[in-house]
Amino acid sequence: MSHYKKYLKLAFLPLLLLHGQIIMAQRAEELVRIYVQKYRNHITDGETLRKIMELPTRQVIDAFVPYTADSLAEVRVIGYNGIYKAGIEAAEGTDRIKAVSLLIQALSDNDHGIAGQAVGYLTEFRKNDFSAESRYLLSQLAKGHPPYLHKIIRLTGYLGIDELIYNFNQMMNDEKYRSREKMAMQLAMGRMGDSASVNDIMVRVSKMPVNDEVVNNVYPDLAYMRQKQAFDFLFNKIMSDSKDCRSSNPDNEQPIICAFRIMEIVAPYVEGFPVKTDRWGELMITDYDKTLAEVRKWIAQNKNNYTLNNEIY
Repeated sequence: MSHYKKYLKLAFLPLLLLHGQIIMAQRAEELVRIYVQKYRNHITDGETLRKIMELPTRQVIDAFVPYTADSLAEVRVIGYNGIYKAGIEAAEGTDRIKAVSLLIQALSDNDHGIAGQAVGYLTEFRKNDFSAESRYLLSQLAKGHPPYLHKIIRLTGYLGIDELIYNFNQMMNDEKYRSREKMAMQLAMGRMGDSASVNDIMVRVSKMPVNDEVVNNVYPDLAYMRQKQAFDFLFNKIMSDSKDCRSSNPDNEQPIICAFRIMEIVAPYVEGFPVKTDRWGELMITDYDKTLAEVRKWIAQNKNNYTLNNEIY
């Protein structure tokens, strides 16, 4: 009799699990429906969203999917945002892969704002969250002319889709692509280890004057490439005492060294770097003089032996 009971228990276990999944799916669908309906009425319901995100990731993603096909762009935004929030917090690889594949669909949305938002979301995912199909779709988009092409190109560079190097070299000579897009192609090729692209970029940057505009807009591109040649250059700028930047106080602008801004640029990508940045990208320091001395000492000791994190965008 005990064997029979054990058999029944094992036989019904899959049904119980399926029943639990159905209940969770229904719960997710209902909460998402309520959340979206309130949004349609211009009500932001953070409490309902919190409850949604406590449910199993796959059910949450599936519950948001129908809203990505809504006729209203503002509702599609909510659909994709929900998929992003659930996917980026997921521990399970299959859920993250599912979220990425859906966000790639958003790159072809008729609303360019949604496409731009989706590119930003995708840069936060890990490389292994992109399936072979997702990588293929991105490579096809990068060879076309979709909205935010320059950002899609940089995403392919991060993912290391190196078969695009040939295409990018050809596209660089095509007049239909703008300078921003061509720059993205060269940066992406540099990220993928194309030495000619890295060398060309470094030659051009080394000729630029050091000032706020260059530090804020050009040096982050060097960090994106994730190449030692670029970081050697940035480390040298951190070592400089030349006051080429301006203080951020508009009422009392003063010439200052650029080292701290450059530290913010390199810190997230250098393993063992002695200073970190917070979620907003700002340095987590209190004693500036002490930190500057520590960072310069670290650079002097490790300039020939440091490791770059290429696994994040």
